[in-house]
Amino acid sequence: MPSWNRQIYPPKDGLFEVSQESPEYWDVFENMLKKPPNHQHAKIDPKTGQSSDVHGKKNQHDARFSVYQDAYNSKPRSRSCATGMHDAWITKLQRIQNPDLYTYYDSQKQRIGKTPGATDVASGEVKQVRGWHGTGGFPAENIYNDRQDGFMMQFASEGQWGRGLYFAEDAGYSHFYASPADPHQNDLQEDEREMMLASVITGNTVDGSNGSRVMSVEKSCEDVTIVGNTFRNGGRGSSINQPRNFILADNVFVNNTTKCEPDPRRGRRTFVTGGYERYAELYFTTHEPGGRYGNVTVRGNIFTSGPHATHAITFAPGGDTLVVTDNIFRGPVTSIPAPAGCEGPVIRDNLTAP
Repeated sequence: MPSWNRQIYPPKDGLFEVSQESPEYWDVFENMLKKPPNHQHAKIDPKTGQSSDVHGKKNQHDARFSVYQDAYNSKPRSRSCATGMHDAWITKLQRIQNPDLYTYYDSQKQRIGKTPGATDVASGEVKQVRGWHGTGGFPAENIYNDRQDGFMMQFASEGQWGRGLYFAEDAGYSHFYASPADPHQNDLQEDEREMMLASVITGNTVDGSNGSRVMSVEKSCEDVTIVGNTFRNGGRGSSINQPRNFILADNVFVNNTTKCEPDPRRGRRTFVTGGYERYAELYFTTHEPGGRYGNVTVRGNIFTSGPHATHAITFAPGGDTLVVTDNIFRGPVTSIPAPAGCEGPVIRDNLTAP
């Protein structure tokens, strides 16, 4: 039989310009113009003579982009009313190809895809969105040339929900944070801005109603693992009742104690004292006198508290082998009271961020 000598070439690395004739170009163009075109805002690109309201064929792809946008003659808009960028056009579009970052992204995608609710039922794909990201005065090349993390928390700034990495589905919002022209850092023209478009893995997201517990694991649960979810806007925190062999790892919790707010429209008064109810963001309880629970691990989660939560985490008496480690706590409430009446609690290596 003949022998074949086939040479395997590694993926090309770097920035690759996307031409205007490419479906990929028009995919980004339409993503930038999220709402139907409004001819009142249409502009003519002085370089091509093309209207900013022209549409092309949409095509699905996985690439990430660095986008140079000409905001020529655009009027300032408030952050609350930014709805697309009908008065802007792309002056340069580059695809970012970084094999190391793509390998990391793909591994995280596969990991999150194993968690319940993380995949779309119709397509079978892991849930993700495309989000715009402006880096302000921070050079974007520090992100797309990195070989380990890409978007790095150590350079993240303060936002509405604390220090973190923020992405927007509306390009008009991220435009406020886009990199401006700076002769010392980039080759942008005075009326150009630079943004990035990234694939953001969301996995399973649980939106709590104002009155509900955003997560409730009931009586004497055993052998439960909850990994890779986002829980937000719950009313009465997250309740775990007398568990045994319980793991809570790599989840995100955002303001799940809205019933604690002293606001008649959002808060809830208790019939016992007449004051507003009080909850921790996450609390472990028992359902029977002298109840026991244990072998509990809370690891690698991110908690952003509401302003009126009592604590970040609390433990009822009766627990044993409780481990709380490598979590990040943000917001005005980050405390974890010492677990009174519990045996062998380990609370260490957690980070409190602004």
